[in-house]
Amino acid sequence: TLTGLCDVSSITDGGSVVFNGTTYIVAKTRSTLYSKLNSDYNVILGADIDLSGENWTPIDNYSKNFNGNGFVISNMTIDDSSTRYVGMFREISGAATISNLALDSVSVSSSSAYAAGALVGCNSGWIENCAIYSATIMGSSNAAPLGGLVGENNRMIYRCAVYNATITGGSLSSVGGLAGYNAQLIDECKAYNVNVTAGQEIGGLVGENSSSISNSNVYNATLTTNNERSYVGGLAGYTLNGGSVGSCNVYNTTVEATRSYSYAGGLVGFLGSSSSASNNNVYNATVKVTDSYSYAGGLVGFCYISSIRNSNVYNATATASFTIGCAGGLVGVVSLADNPDYI
Repeated sequence: TLTGLCDVSSITDGGSVVFNGTTYIVAKTRSTLYSKLNSDYNVILGADIDLSGENWTPIDNYSKNFNGNGFVISNMTIDDSSTRYVGMFREISGAATISNLALDSVSVSSSSAYAAGALVGCNSGWIENCAIYSATIMGSSNAAPLGGLVGENNRMIYRCAVYNATITGGSLSSVGGLAGYNAQLIDECKAYNVNVTAGQEIGGLVGENSSSISNSNVYNATLTTNNERSYVGGLAGYTLNGGSVGSCNVYNTTVEATRSYSYAGGLVGFLGSSSSASNNNVYNATVKVTDSYSYAGGLVGFCYISSIRNSNVYNATATASFTIGCAGGLVGVVSLADNPDYI
């Protein structure tokens, strides 16, 4: 349910409206939308906008409020070879908000070594009630984080969703259905029908997580990589540095790593460095590693100095098909558990 919507039907394109004490420019055309966002105005959509037939140049360092107002921007294509963040917005600052927006049929191709996503390359602001429908995200740089919504999250993503996304990363990328890399908060978010390939840290929702993911779900994800030393999880590939995954669910997901020294889990591939997973569930997962020194678990592939509490796995298959490797219905390997009572 969207909140914070404003009836601007009587206001012409480029006119203004005061909503919740803030003056917004009303955008009903592509030209007004781009010029006002690029000039760092508060903007509210007043109509759906079709961007067919053009290459969108990302908005630089946005610091205001953009309210999609329940409208849809469709057929956005971004083909960017710059050495900067890539997305509809390259980056948004701590003062910025983006809300109530849907992007439909998005194609992003980036060769940048910086983060890329359909909506924002690097988020340091607040993103709420936004959705991506049918997206293809491709990054050719080895190390760039890639996400269906955001490449890199440094503040808040709340009540957002990605539907039907195909995301392909470089050999060392962090790649996720929603965000490539999470350094702050993701809450009440969802990813549906996500196909993620390549990359080093791969997750149905987040590739690499060093902070908090809560109350979030993944449905029908296929996550595969043939990179050595990879981390693949139904929700998050790699959770580290005290990061947490709590009250999350993963449904009908396939997780596979085909090279050596890899970690695969129905929820998290590698849970390490005093991190935690609590009150989570995995339903109908297939988790597989097929090369040496690799580990698979229905919930977590490898748990290192971390804790798992009150979490369940239902109807999962975890296999390690090479002679040197481990697989478990719950966890592939537990090493130096942070608190033995928790697992």
